[in-house]
Amino acid sequence: MSPNFCCPRCFNRICCCPPVHQGPKGDKGVPGIQGPRGLRGPPGIPGPQGIQGATGPQGIQGIQGSQGDPGTSPLFFATSTEEPTDQLIGAGEVPVLTLNVSPSSPGAHQVKLDSTVELFLVTPGTTNLHEIRCFLRRNDLALPLATLSIFSTIAEDSTILTHIPNLTWNDTIATSVTYTVTILVVFSGGINSVIAQTRALNAIVF
Repeated sequence: MSPNFCCPRCFNRICCCPPVHQGPKGDKGVPGIQGPRGLRGPPGIPGPQGIQGATGPQGIQGIQGSQGDPGTSPLFFATSTEEPTDQLIGAGEVPVLTLNVSPSSPGAHQVKLDSTVELFLVTPGTTNLHEIRCFLRRNDLALPLATLSIFSTIAEDSTILTHIPNLTWNDTIATSVTYTVTILVVFSGGINSVIAQTRALNAIVF
């Protein structure tokens, strides 16, 4: 405070006047212009996952698709016999099994073939050398579908020998065909006779 101060009410340098009472509050002024937007704060902590809602009603069933083409069942063909053949030595290529096979519908079809032939060889009980061939043929083909060769040299006292050639083969057909199993004795040193006895040929058409 200045040393020359003088109270305007009591004109004393040290004021002894009672305090002045505050006047009534004035009217609220006009709001000022809004300031610029502040920077965005960091994201808050995610809240807990809410309870799963109820399952909605089932939708309308779609239209049923068209029915597919009906499949075909496999066809089975078979032939078998135990009737012995005549002497095969010197007889050339002899058919021992014949089977007719037909597809169930137009188009190409797979065929699974299985055959077995029991061959009996009679020997004088000395060393023998022989070769026997087994063919699988189809009537519309010049060459055989498959060939099995039995080549053997045996020195023993037995007078009866047995060979059982088995053949499994896959083929494709579009029309009816005839399969034949044939036997050819190529040479038979030391063999008196060769005959075919129990034998069978099966076919499955898919």
